[in-house]
Amino acid sequence: MEENIVEGEELKIKIKSEKQLEYGELSAVTLTNFCDSLEATLDKDNSHHLFPEFSDNKNFAELFESQSCHFGKKTNQEKISEVEYELLGKLFSN
Repeated sequence: MEENIVEGEELKIKIKSEKQLEYGELSAVTLTNFCDSLEATLDKDNSHHLFPEFSDNKNFAELFESQSCHFGKKTNQEKISEVEYELLGKLFSN
């Protein structure tokens, strides 16, 4: 992952060019929202969708229900696509 900071905008996370073949269909918006939720979970910031309590015994699908998981600010109620869900799971596991 690489971070791009553009003056006047929030931090955006993108996939490095060498990983584009593997994760290219994962949008910068979805990846940024996912990372924002991770950061908010660590900071206990309730203005974002927080991650569930982590367990080594659970995989991505067991932690994040595909039909009801949201990432980013709580005002974001958009569901991610099935393709992006699968790619986040792959990224999460690697």
